[in-house]
Amino acid sequence: MDSTVSRHDGGVDSPQHHPDHPDQSDQTGPPHSSGHAGPENSGNSDHSDGPGQSRSPGPSDDSGQRERPHGAIGVEMSEEDFDRAVSDALEAIPPALAERLSNVAVFVEEEYEPEPWEDAGTELLGLYDGIPLTERAGMPWQLPDRIVIFRGPLLRMCRDREELVEEITVTVVHEVAHFFGIDDATLHSLGWG
Repeated sequence: MDSTVSRHDGGVDSPQHHPDHPDQSDQTGPPHSSGHAGPENSGNSDHSDGPGQSRSPGPSDDSGQRERPHGAIGVEMSEEDFDRAVSDALEAIPPALAERLSNVAVFVEEEYEPEPWEDAGTELLGLYDGIPLTERAGMPWQLPDRIVIFRGPLLRMCRDREELVEEITVTVVHEVAHFFGIDDATLHSLGWG
């Protein structure tokens, strides 16, 4: 996989998976959008916020909300260094998996923009938007899947640069795992929640 990371302004001009989209009429089943939730996520404890949405809050309190680490006040990192950390996380994927990771565009966006059915305060660290590899039954072609890493929530939730790089890696691995069809429960049990 080419680990080029693109900056994106919020999804206005990117391909969106929509059941009525003419280019996607041959898909077998609904597209998936699965997000890695940030520290201020105010979704329900079942982490489901609407059609095709799945939340994975990681370490949480009893409400299922991702907690801000004690003492976290945020950390600064340039856009260039952040993009490099995302690229490094992609390059750390074992070669046997990386070669199967195709037709996926990776973007860095500043903030997640909640869907109309979501709470306005919803924050995500990352988002996978596409059809998992396990559900692509004989599709001759399709639009690229998207993985989006949200810079703002990651910067705000971490105490220092080392923690930020670790959280970027966890978020990238989490979203790539969704591409391979691994669900949130399995990711959490493996420590990648």
